[in-house]
Amino acid sequence: GSQWLGQKLKANGVSLDLAVRTGLLMQGDYDKPFTYFRNRIIFPVRNIAQRIAGFGGRIIGPGEPKYLNSRESNYFNKRALLYGFSVSRIPIARSKKAILVEGYLDLLALVQHGFNNCVATCGTAFTVEQAQALHRGCRTLYVLYDGDKAGLKASIRAASVALQAGLEPKIAMLPDNLDPDDFLQENSPEALGELLHNSLGYMELLHDLAVKSGKGREGLERAIRASVDTISGVNDPIRQSLLIDEASTVFGL
Repeated sequence: GSQWLGQKLKANGVSLDLAVRTGLLMQGDYDKPFTYFRNRIIFPVRNIAQRIAGFGGRIIGPGEPKYLNSRESNYFNKRALLYGFSVSRIPIARSKKAILVEGYLDLLALVQHGFNNCVATCGTAFTVEQAQALHRGCRTLYVLYDGDKAGLKASIRAASVALQAGLEPKIAMLPDNLDPDDFLQENSPEALGELLHNSLGYMELLHDLAVKSGKGREGLERAIRASVDTISGVNDPIRQSLLIDEASTVFGL
């Protein structure tokens, strides 16, 4: 329903004005403020201080958008927040490794199968701010997105951002059209561990995809330009020089 939350908040002493300003209610043109999250499973998104900064909501049944986030505010900046990071920060710091997934349910599936060093983007592309937050305690970032064309493109973009932020990205390739949750329903945690272990670095993957594309020089040229674009965004001159050497070796230039 559209009015239940406003009624409950009011009964608990919360003003409707505050609820609108925090994005829990939306103000229509004429009617009373209505509930922003309706017919959705709600995922609280906590900041690093373990305080709830906002919410993500996945729709129950058909409808669009599939995921809905709290509106941007002083509290909720989805470019800087990672779902699950408030809990996984210590396991990540201990192992120096993190697994990046796209969705809330993917993260929960991994945690249920023993992978407690996971984070998820809040329904958006992986950002520089998120990479910098991870970099404080993490060296290797395993990008584990959906096993389709869109997931592969998003994985490559995320790995590029991670590389520029000082992380060592590895891209795990899931079978066609499976997401991490699907994969773990059909396979053991050990199989996922093996998949992560065999994942490729950013430039290795670009090279392999170019070769497999069958486009010859054109495909390789496109992959090399993507590598150069990423390397040009690296601010550390030592790291940039080493990445140039790596690209030279991988692409034989």
